[in-house]
Amino acid sequence: MIETKDDIKISIEDFVQGYKNNKEKGVIGYKGRLNIRPEYQRNYIHENNPEFKEKLIQSISKQLPIGLFYWAEKDDGSFELLDGQQRGITIGDFFEGRFSVKLNDVDTYFHRLDKTKQKNFLAYSLKTCIVKGDHNDKMEYFKTINTGSEKLSDQELRNAIYSGPWVNSAKLFFVATSNNYHDHCKKLIPTKGRNRQKNLEIIISWIINNKQNEAICDYMGIHMKDSNANELWGFYEDLVDWVEDRFGETTTFDNTIRVNQNWGKLYHQYKDKNFDFDYTKKRLIELIKIYQNESDPIEGTEYPFVQRINDLYEYILSGETEESRKFINKRKFSNDDIKKKYEEQRLLYANTKNKICDVPNCSVKLKDAQGDHIHAYAKGGRTIYSNLQILCGQCNREKANR
Repeated sequence: MIETKDDIKISIEDFVQGYKNNKEKGVIGYKGRLNIRPEYQRNYIHENNPEFKEKLIQSISKQLPIGLFYWAEKDDGSFELLDGQQRGITIGDFFEGRFSVKLNDVDTYFHRLDKTKQKNFLAYSLKTCIVKGDHNDKMEYFKTINTGSEKLSDQELRNAIYSGPWVNSAKLFFVATSNNYHDHCKKLIPTKGRNRQKNLEIIISWIINNKQNEAICDYMGIHMKDSNANELWGFYEDLVDWVEDRFGETTTFDNTIRVNQNWGKLYHQYKDKNFDFDYTKKRLIELIKIYQNESDPIEGTEYPFVQRINDLYEYILSGETEESRKFINKRKFSNDDIKKKYEEQRLLYANTKNKICDVPNCSVKLKDAQGDHIHAYAKGGRTIYSNLQILCGQCNREKANR
């Protein structure tokens, strides 16, 4: 059950008391009791956005509202800022003299304001809602409040709700950039910009082999009081070793596609399968080159054998069977091929009652025509012209994957 204390008014003077902005090491305020930005949380995004800073400070100077702040009360009586982080850091940094803004057309720092203006600024009340409750209830509650332009991601919400030593340790491993872990993370998962928070969500989903929010929350809830996230990092290191044993270290050939795989799914599905490691490493490079050169040495068709490479790893791990060719085949036929085949079938059945396909009285306009794989895509059928037929929607549904 969520408990809320609404319409609490916190003065800026109290908010900035004990304010410290240590960047990646975190931001605190309110006499050290408020975690404004948890360690390795989303970076301050308005560092080079003077317009945001200026409008916010001008609004406060004119005693205009700047929106509600949401604090989460923790069991030990301290707080974590759930919504309002960007505004809070801007206020604190202005108070500390980290930047200047134009007030009444004069570019000025806080310490250069006259005493009256300083006093009025510090007396400004930040409207605050303090929330306390069960983790799952808070998750749902915080989703409803984050509707602004700086909406928190699902993982940022989870980090706040399950905050503690485990989360701080996990973020050190998978989110922070100023350490040796960052380079290791880049081997399998994206690590760029504000999206770095998602790295933690990705690795948790991999270790539990489940992407569902409830499952990720359960895992974080179980571990939230652990002193560190060494188990999670150990799993990631084992995973990197497993991938590199099969495909070698990341190369210029696959540095983009490698970090966009669901390695958790592949690891849990294929970790106990034996492989010829020399073959898998060599085969990966061969197939990428085939894709790049748009050649097809196996069938010699006008289309490349490897039509897409996003699931190339799974194609190799699955044994390169006919059915697994769905991992490297294009899914849809081009509009030009559909139009060309439509005209062929229309002429073929022009003097019959079939009209467009081999089903009697079946007819369909070009705009409604569906390109169908004669040999089903799900069973390894290629997306090439020789495997294309035009069907109406009903015929296509009835055919299914026969």
